[in-house]
Amino acid sequence: MSFPESIVQALHAAPEKVVVEHGARSITRGELVAMMGTIAGGLRGSGLGPGSGVAMAVDVSAESLAAYLAAYTLGCRVIGVRPGPE
Repeated sequence: MSFPESIVQALHAAPEKVVVEHGARSITRGELVAMMGTIAGGLRGSGLGPGSGVAMAVDVSAESLAAYLAAYTLGCRVIGVRPGPE
């Protein structure tokens, strides 16, 4: 098994477990999978899929992790761009 399938399988294995803690927020594996599904639907609806290149300017958050994983699960090539002034 390879990336990202191994991560997705682990997230589905115990959806009630906390996977991300950021500040006062705790996100479970199931919540992260739900976020990934929503984001993947939006990316797919925008015409992105296998082989598409995606540049993401995101902060450090559960939503950012979900966005990266969603794009990877669609087969996109993903590049992180540091947000903010150059």
